[in-house]
Amino acid sequence: MDERRTGLAGAILALHGMMRLPGSLWGVTWGLYTELSALALCFSAVSGFYFWWVRAPVRRLGWLLPASATGTLGSMIWIVR
Repeated sequence: MDERRTGLAGAILALHGMMRLPGSLWGVTWGLYTELSALALCFSAVSGFYFWWVRAPVRRLGWLLPASATGTLGSMIWIVR
């Protein structure tokens, strides 16, 4: 096995750019899995924001979730860096 240090961006590009996972029986479906996962994530984000925006009374409390998600993602990136 070969180990390369490419950083966070390199790891993400390598995972999303692979169309097969070497040495795996399920590896031929890796490309389809990553595409479906990315589409599901985008749909969930857009529809979640839309439904959150439509419900005005809950919107103020709802700012806490995007803020905490941004903070969590930022800390994860900072730790990996």
